[in-house]
Amino acid sequence: MIVLELSKEAVILAEEYIRGGAIPKSEPEDAYHIAIASVNHLDALASWNFKHIVSMNPIRKIREINIKQRYPIIEIGSLELFGGSIYGNL
Repeated sequence: MIVLELSKEAVILAEEYIRGGAIPKSEPEDAYHIAIASVNHLDALASWNFKHIVSMNPIRKIREINIKQRYPIIEIGSLELFGGSIYGNL
């Protein structure tokens, strides 16, 4: 199992998410979560946080920021969307 760490690069990207209005200032952990996945070039991020992460506005802004900062677009959705129920993960 690989554990991804909060790197300086991820902190900088998380600050961009907050500055760009993708994630509220009050939720830096959510910004870190997404930034860690982005800087490590993950294809997708599953979350149950429908208020700050799995929602159209944050997803759209995260994509825009990732493109601007030259990070890959990360697919964001619920575990169910990514097939979690098939694998007994729900």
